Amino acid sequence: MKMKKTIILFILTFLILIFLSDSSIDIITNFVKIDGANYIYSLDGKNYKIPSLYVQRTEITNKDCTELLNWAFLQGYLEISNKDVYSTYQGKFLIYILEEKYSDITFSKNAFSCKKGKENYPAAGFTWYGAAAIANFLSMQLGFIPVYNLMQGSITPKGNGFRLPHAYEWEFFFRGGTKSNNYQYAGSNLLDEVGWFEKNSSKRVQPIMQKKSNELGIYDLSGNLWEWCYDMGISAGAIVKGGAYDSKESSCIYSAFAEFEPLESLANVGFRLVRTY
Repeated sequence: MKMKKTIILFILTFLILIFLSDSSIDIITNFVKIDGANYIYSLDGKNYKIPSLYVQRTEITNKDCTELLNWAFLQGYLEISNKDVYSTYQGKFLIYILEEKYSDITFSKNAFSCKKGKENYPAAGFTWYGAAAIANFLSMQLGFIPVYNLMQGSITPKGNGFRLPHAYEWEFFFRGGTKSNNYQYAGSNLLDEVGWFEKNSSKRVQPIMQKKSNELGIYDLSGNLWEWCYDMGISAGAIVKGGAYDSKESSCIYSAFAEFEPLESLANVGFRLVRTY
């Protein structure tokens, strides 16, 4: 009888892992392939060689993050303490706070779930470490070498998986890459056509892909949520780009940026992933 229960438990665990692996297909098919080129970064005026990239069409969603958190929890990479979620892979770092007003992901009975109706909203509230951890989890789930060494806050030399974009890469694909029409916002000179900001969002985050994409088929680069970049800024905070649902128009242009502490969980900050090819 004990052997039978063990076999059943093994089969159930195997099926769960298969389901979670299959669910990652939704994430990886949501990338667009863009060609690289040289680009002069607005912040420092330097000319950067942008590699060819796979770029997530949308900000990563609550559905995506819920699936990856469940996978990581099964691997033993997460610890939940009260309402705080910590990554324990490569050290212990706060990645998400449950039960905040803006938290659309919950945890109960050893599983994460997404609030009903919030599946296709961009995931807000992940810290910079959380965004980097999610990138590593997706990389490991799909058999790639993780890009980040979170203990050292550095990039793994042989990492070939998913990552946060550098701020200059982010600007490059915001502006349409090699297909750029030099729009002021991401895909238009009229912000209302392409982004959610303080004047049209009712001051709250909106579902993905409700506005026009830019020239590369990438959505919501102007507004909705600020997006974490890999780089640290002038004041030791991590750079965010793009503006958010509560931002003025001036924060939603390509050159605008803000900085937040890497361990901050914020209602108006999300992220999207890239991968070099």
